[in-house]
Amino acid sequence: MVIVGDSHVRAFGFQEGYTPIFLGPGKSYNFTSYESALKVKSSLLKIANLIRGEELLLLFGEPDTRFALGKSWHSWEYNEYPDDVNNSAFIHNCVDRYVLVQQEIIKTFSNNVRILAPMMTQNPNQGVYLRAYNKLLKERSLFEVIDINNEISNKAVLKPEFRKDIIHANSNVVRYLSHLLRDNTTSLNFQSQLLMFNYHFGCYQFNNQRRSLVSRVKGLML
Repeated sequence: MVIVGDSHVRAFGFQEGYTPIFLGPGKSYNFTSYESALKVKSSLLKIANLIRGEELLLLFGEPDTRFALGKSWHSWEYNEYPDDVNNSAFIHNCVDRYVLVQQEIIKTFSNNVRILAPMMTQNPNQGVYLRAYNKLLKERSLFEVIDINNEISNKAVLKPEFRKDIIHANSNVVRYLSHLLRDNTTSLNFQSQLLMFNYHFGCYQFNNQRRSLVSRVKGLML
């Protein structure tokens, strides 16, 4: 099973049966604008030949709900500043763009694609948005949506045993996903100059040797 997305795919690093591909940080790979949605689509099509015929799971969306809170990306400040808890139109627009990207890639990836609903975080206000986001995604998605939040969260907050940090889940979530997948998951090893393996996170990422040191450091951020 190839799982492609933002930094949340790192929860599947070094997990048997999963090959995570980290496209880039959620600040850039999201559906908060048409420009960022286009970046997601372009990156998926760029790796299409490498993963053609494989079962594909997409994991995007949490950054969209974080941005909807009205504090940009500073989710760790949720105890210090009030959240915007009435921004549902923004969420609708993000899901619309997600579906537009699905329409663009469906011919390339056929029916081998499923969607993993973004997982809850430690911020209960963000959890409200995540619930709304996932509900819309299930209603509109062109692909099957798998949602494990009932197992790993309580009252729209990620349970302690599944937390890596304030927004990311840890690898304990893998067992709840595996039993929902209909096929036997297998790991892959890519032999391509396009992707490199990150031994720290246990996932593949784009291999761009021309990036500056500053850019590489930024790539490790959220």
